[in-house]
Amino acid sequence: MTKHHCLLMICLVGFLLLTAACGKDDENLPDFQYDRGSNTAPFFEPGTYEAAARFTPVQTGPFEGEKLTDIEFFIVNLPTSCEVKVYGQGTPTTPGDLLYSAAVTGNISANNWNTHTLSTPVNITSEDLWLVVRVIHDSRTNSVGCDPGPAVSNGDWLLDEAGDGEWLTYRARTADVVNINWNIRGYAAP
Repeated sequence: MTKHHCLLMICLVGFLLLTAACGKDDENLPDFQYDRGSNTAPFFEPGTYEAAARFTPVQTGPFEGEKLTDIEFFIVNLPTSCEVKVYGQGTPTTPGDLLYSAAVTGNISANNWNTHTLSTPVNITSEDLWLVVRVIHDSRTNSVGCDPGPAVSNGDWLLDEAGDGEWLTYRARTADVVNINWNIRGYAAP
């Protein structure tokens, strides 16, 4: 083998090792995500809100047969109460059946990414999954984190339970003044 062939072989082996290592790092990336990092959080008046990211069959289909195991979300200021929810297939503007719910108030930190491991992982089908962070505020505050935008379709759903009781995008609620995606992410595993 010539010196040139040895150098070529070493480069090829190095490339393969680097490629394999990069692929391994991808295992830590969220499987379901719209946001582009944390930025801030909009202020909500006292009340109960559900911030949601809806993942359609385009996003869930490749994970059919796996399970949703973890939900990660950013909290700026601690709400009075916090809950993580997962809803199934509904309509394009309203979630379906509640598939999972857990109170997480005592397990979250302010100005931080928080991860909740589902006590009962949710089966992923090629149907919608709505990942939700439900907060209750006793006073005007900002809790559920968001990115700086621009909003992606289905990345900014919000239910104002005490207000109008409707699921609307945050863009619609602010007449397109606020254009963000919630910091809500999901992880799947076989």
